[in-house]
Amino acid sequence: ACFKRVQHLSIERVQQAVLSQVFRLSATYDYGDDSDGNDDNIPNQWIVKLPRKDLHLEWTFRSEKIFYEVFAPLLREMELPFAIPRLLFAAEKCLILEGIE
Repeated sequence: ACFKRVQHLSIERVQQAVLSQVFRLSATYDYGDDSDGNDDNIPNQWIVKLPRKDLHLEWTFRSEKIFYEVFAPLLREMELPFAIPRLLFAAEKCLILEGIE
């Protein structure tokens, strides 16, 4: 089994967001001496979306969750000129997506 230990974590606020607060998290892992470092189950980058308290648009997170759970897998099978991130976690007031480079 491959165990990762976070060596470095950086958090950057994405300024382009309009309807939510968006943060980009990047992690560097230490795989230790016993691993070949090929475990792809834990992403190195995440996008974390939180609702803006001043807008009261939490309902948009329910809609986004449905999009990422239902429509995104179908769209990923198509040849699109852009990438659609994978949903890692969804709650009423938080979405975590796999970061896309």
